[in-house]
Parts: sequence; structure tokens; C-alpha cells
Amino acid sequence: MNATASAATILIVDDEPALLRLVTRVLEREGYTTLSAKTGDEAIVTFDEHLDEIDGVILDIVIPPNGVEEVLDHMMAACPGLVVVFVSGDEPEYALAEKIKLHGGVFLRKPFLPTSLLELVVQGLAARR
Repeated sequence: MNATASAATILIVDDEPALLRLVTRVLEREGYTTLSAKTGDEAIVTFDEHLDEIDGVILDIVIPPNGVEEVLDHMMAACPGLVVVFVSGDEPEYALAEKIKLHGGVFLRKPFLPTSLLELVVQGLAARR
């Protein structure tokens, strides 16, 4: 088990059930505790319920019903140093790309290798400690 993962909880937000299951399996296999949400509204509720436990978020930038910005703004207001890995099959629009940079997030384009995702999560958590 990865030493960084032993105490880390990651919230995975994606409306694609297959990807949600895959990312959950990959992270749990490495020792992470995971939470998941399929919509922006569900992500906010789950985040608020587990605020003191969540160390990082994997966040699809195309998330129903209101999009990623509402979710991101809510999370960053509550936890400014939160580790966020943004994922999508499309590059983010300029305004969102700037917001991602502003909050220190990183972007990973779908499809991605599990090792690429793990590397970004580990780096983000290490930088936060």
C-alpha cells in the first residue's frame, strides 16, 4: 500500500458509471478510501457530509446538472487547499482552464492510463502535506 494513500480519502465525481467504477477500483487497490458522486448536486452533498475526511477530488468537468464551476466554487470556498484532478474528454474552455490554474488543480484528458491518474493524485497529496 502506498504510504500517502493509507490515510487519504478521494471523492470521485463523474456521470459515466463505467469510469466511476474503474477509478474507484484503481484508487482502492492502492489503499485509498473513496467516495463517489454522479452529479454535481450529489457531489456537493457528499463533500459537505465528509468535509473533514476528503483529501482530494477527481472531478469531471462536464457534470450535470449545473456544470463543474458550481461544484468547484463550493468545494474551494470550504477547503481552499483541496487537491483537485480535473478530467474530461475535451479540453476545458479558457475561463475554466484559468480557474483550474488559480486553484492549483491539474487537468487529465480522457481516456487516461490509471498510472497517470495515480501519479497526479500522489503528487497533489504530497504537495499538500
